[in-house]
Amino acid sequence: VQIVYDYEFWAAGDPATRRRIEKALRRPDIVHIATSGAVRGMLEEIGVPAVATVPPGIRDHFRCYTPPSERGVIVGFAYREQAHKGMADVLTALRVVHEKYPELAVQCFGRGGAGKLPPWVESLGYLADSEVVEFYNRCAVFVLPSHYEGWGLPAAEAMACGAAVVTTYCGGVEDFAEHEHNALMVRPGDSGALSGAIVRLIEDGQLRQRLAQAGMHSVAKMTWDVAVEKIQAVLRQVVTGGTGSSNNTDQVVGG
Repeated sequence: VQIVYDYEFWAAGDPATRRRIEKALRRPDIVHIATSGAVRGMLEEIGVPAVATVPPGIRDHFRCYTPPSERGVIVGFAYREQAHKGMADVLTALRVVHEKYPELAVQCFGRGGAGKLPPWVESLGYLADSEVVEFYNRCAVFVLPSHYEGWGLPAAEAMACGAAVVTTYCGGVEDFAEHEHNALMVRPGDSGALSGAIVRLIEDGQLRQRLAQAGMHSVAKMTWDVAVEKIQAVLRQVVTGGTGSSNNTDQVVGG
């Protein structure tokens, strides 16, 4: 049994990379479990439908400790250097936001950002898990600008910690993020729409708090206990012969 996450490397890959991924996933002796609707769609396109879709969990300590109503207006993002993570888009968007609100606090975490960011972006560098939780709990707005995500864990973690999320229609996040319900969503690569969504949340505190509360509620049941129970159900069926190959397209476990 293989649990498949890496949709973005296939979606953003060159033809040679995609061929290597497709070859690895076409092994007839492997049963595939998708981690999102985007991953499931990738497997179907490759010709090896998943037997189940089981979303990942969010670790228990990713929780809201600072109520959204008590936060300063800090905008945050995760710095990731791969082109499909949308750093060029978010920086273009934030330049527009910075021109409008030059005193706005903007922070990011992640390796590689030091020396590559505008002086008005505070790069926190690599953070331990506990520090990432603190970061999300400081953010009033968290931005995930990716072009492709197999799941979009930073957006789910930020929701769990009470940040209002701006993200893109990039694949995996669409399993839990819904525009105007628990997040603001824009097309990948549209920096103008991204800046507009960020400004909207800066200016509308009620909307910001409503989306933050809805986001916390949406991801509250995304625990590893739930994920493990679902994986165990799939494994039991595999062992007992209920799902003998990845050509079996029944969704054994719901997302």
